[in-house]
Amino acid sequence: MTEETMTEQDSEQAYNKMFDALMAVPKDDIVYCNMPLEIAAAEAKQLGIVAEEDRQMLVDAGINPEFVDTLQDRAGAFIYASAKYNTVVNTEPEARRQWEELSPKGYEVQRYLVRFFTFAFRKDDDLLKSVDKIKEGRGDKDMIMDLLSSHIFAKENQDALAKMNMFDQSKNRRSQNTSQQT
Repeated sequence: MTEETMTEQDSEQAYNKMFDALMAVPKDDIVYCNMPLEIAAAEAKQLGIVAEEDRQMLVDAGINPEFVDTLQDRAGAFIYASAKYNTVVNTEPEARRQWEELSPKGYEVQRYLVRFFTFAFRKDDDLLKSVDKIKEGRGDKDMIMDLLSSHIFAKENQDALAKMNMFDQSKNRRSQNTSQQT
């Protein structure tokens, strides 16, 4: 399937075909990024095209052929899910009401966590790079991912954060809860 032939119908079919497999991925195996959905969708589509063209080289390099062969479908499913997400967030009154209620709290928690992490890890360049990646997010959709990224970052660095009496663990729990509620 080439870039020109990936239609909305193809994306929806890919979404329906992949839905159960995607929902079966354990939460601990999910990797989050704070890239805007539109950019991630375009990159996924482009990677699918490149992977199809370079299939043999990728397989010869040790990549599981199943991953290469299903990349176009996974990209299509992601594109469809992104569009579906945008539609729900932007049009459903209940989703809009919930968002209006949760977003100020989400931004407050996100600002606290980013400021705290920036201060706490100011002498650790590697950790500070991770914090900087979280800071790059812009807008509402990125804030949701940033909350989850912040929660994961805090979880991965919990020993260092536990040594800091000032760290408010409840904000970290709230970041996870808020990201899941939106």
